[in-house]
Parts: sequence; C-alpha cells; structure tokens
Amino acid sequence: MKTNLGIFTGLLLVSTAFVLSPRSWAATASASADANTPTARASASKAHKIDLNTASKAELEALPGVGVATANEIIAARPFQKVEDLKNVKGIGESKFEALRNQVTVSHKGASAQASADSSSKTTESSSGTRSTAAAAAKIDLNTAEAATLETLPGVGAATAQNIIAARPFKSVNDLKQVKGIGDARFEQIRPHVAVHSARSSTGSAPATTKGSSTEVTRDNTFNKAAPPALGKGAEQKATSNTAETKININTASKQELESLLGIGPVKAQAIIDARPYNSVEDVMKVKGIKEGTFNEIKDHIRVR
Repeated sequence: MKTNLGIFTGLLLVSTAFVLSPRSWAATASASADANTPTARASASKAHKIDLNTASKAELEALPGVGVATANEIIAARPFQKVEDLKNVKGIGESKFEALRNQVTVSHKGASAQASADSSSKTTESSSGTRSTAAAAAKIDLNTAEAATLETLPGVGAATAQNIIAARPFKSVNDLKQVKGIGDARFEQIRPHVAVHSARSSTGSAPATTKGSSTEVTRDNTFNKAAPPALGKGAEQKATSNTAETKININTASKQELESLLGIGPVKAQAIIDARPYNSVEDVMKVKGIKEGTFNEIKDHIRVR
C-alpha cells in the first residue's frame, strides 16, 4: 500500500512539472521577444550614440574621422537642431557624414542648454588680465578686445595681439588669417574662441567708411583726413595718439616684436636694434637688408616715438 502511494506521488510531481514548464518557457520567450522589438532596439541604439550638443571633446574625437580640429569645429557650431546639421561643419563632407550619422544623435534639451549658456555668458577681465571662469565660455570680440584679452588666446603673444589690433576692423573671423603671425594651424586653434560682433575697434576710432566720405579710415584705423570740424583739433590729436599706440616703436621694441613685422626675420630684427636710434621711420631703410619694398610693407606699422 505504501509502495503504491509513493508511485502515485511521483507521477503527480512529474505531471505538475510538465504543466508548469510550458508556462515558464512562454514567459522566457515573451521577455526575449520584447527585448527584440523595434522600439527596444531603437532605445538601446540611441543610448550608445554620441550627443552632438553635449558630448565632450574627447568623446567627439572618438568618432571615426574626427580629429582635434574637427572636434573643435563641432563644438563651435553648437547647438544642432538635427543630425543633418553636422554636414554644415567645416571638415565634415558627405562621405564622413554618412560614416557618422548612425553614431550620433541630437538632444534638443542639450541644444536649449547650450543656447542658454551662450546667451548668458559674459566676458569678464580681472586686474591681472586673465579671464574669469564665467568668461571662459564666451567668445572674444576681435574688434573690441584689449591686448591683454587677446593674449589669452592660444598661441597669441604681445606682438601678435598688437598685429590683430592694427588689422581692425574685421568683417568676419576668417579675416584673422590675414594677420601677421596667424597661420592656418594657429587660426584653427583660435577660431572657436573668437567672434566678430562689432565693426568698432577698442582704440576708439570710428569704423571704416567708403571712399569719399568726410572721414576715411584705413585698415589699421589711421585717419586719412582731418576729423570733422565739430570734433575740434583735440579730437583729431586723440585719434592720432590712439593709432600710434598700435604701431611698433622701432627705437624701443624688442627683437620678438620686430620679428612680427612682415618680412622681418631674426637677422633683420637684430640689425634694426643695432642701428638705433632713428629720427624718422624712413631711417630704417639705412639698415642692411631693408630696401624700399620691405619698407613699404612695414611703414604703416612702425613709429619712432
């Protein structure tokens, strides 16, 4: 009797296992199917994409074909409204875009945050000439920034800062490439940090006007004609003084400053120093190696007092 009862109990347990197992298999299969739905796959894929509006420079450089310069261009072009906007970034052609489009995404939340940060950022300068943390995110205006502010840009020293000031006003950031001492490589480093918001330079002189107007201003902001009568003689003298400050004094300039002049290398710079003092800018033509052609290129950028 006990033996029959044991056999019956064993058969009951086996039957229960057969009944429950299909349900367990169905639950497992259902969970697997849910994970493979288009919505689930899309969510998982999106989670691994890099957000063009919030990614760090290092994350962007991890993308195929994106180096340091292109990563900087992407950051400078923010915010992006859609992934296709990436095609407008310098260095991203059609083929590179096709290689990147499935690996990037655009977060509109990130775009809003970026736009808010750009609008609220202000450039502040401490007494030592260094920018504060709040100003680090703001771009420097090439037409109004002081020499100390320009020197905070990558690769820009005192001489190059003066060259930038002398080349004002700028109509676009690309005009910076024409400044002495700014090559293509340095321009790419500086470009994300600068902007052109105003046609008025920090020297206080008026913006350039068309030929024939009452007051003409050359590229280095030197007045070709006298100031309007209403300003008086004092105003004209002030404008001349402000312009002179942007020129290099060949009687006191360092060798490095002299080398920033067009066509002046280390040898000629030393020759200029050895031939001091000068009574007029024309006297520099007495220096060995400086002929009329070189003088014509530098005469508007030098002074003797």
